[in-house]
Amino acid sequence: MSFFTPLFQSITSKKTIKISYRGYKSDRLIEAVIHPYYLKEYNQRWFLFALNDHYKTISNFALDRIESIERDTTKYIPNTSIDFAHYFDNIIGVSVNPNEDVQTVHIWIAKEQLPYTLSKPIHKSQQLTEERGDGSAVIAIKVIPNFELQQLLLSFGDRIEVLSPEPLREEIYGRI
Repeated sequence: MSFFTPLFQSITSKKTIKISYRGYKSDRLIEAVIHPYYLKEYNQRWFLFALNDHYKTISNFALDRIESIERDTTKYIPNTSIDFAHYFDNIIGVSVNPNEDVQTVHIWIAKEQLPYTLSKPIHKSQQLTEERGDGSAVIAIKVIPNFELQQLLLSFGDRIEVLSPEPLREEIYGRI
């Protein structure tokens, strides 16, 4: 079921809603009263960013995981702290961890992958930092590491290698 129109209306009219949501990590259906702020598309999927009334934090909800939506009478709390025009600047995807800092990620790119990565950067901060004699190269991106970054890097298979930071390198290695 498409909830795009009612969600858009609840954002523009500043109305609190109650949703039934089935997350990715649990098969359990949860109900949440939320204050909807922003819709974002990433990787052919739409996400709603809203203040979760219970946790008092910003949560994101994949629209295709929302099972029902209804109006709620809880007083709407407007967004006064997040500039969504820049909220996603330092990440890949939609998972923002406000407790993490931007890190410089160094990635080795195989010769065969390099033209694609140079013409379609992994992130807007991408810089070519080293060209190697075998035709491969090292790039750097400045991002907050998250799940979507890991997924993207893993999608390149053996044509890339995370050189640093070490915790991200170890996480990718462990997932391989």
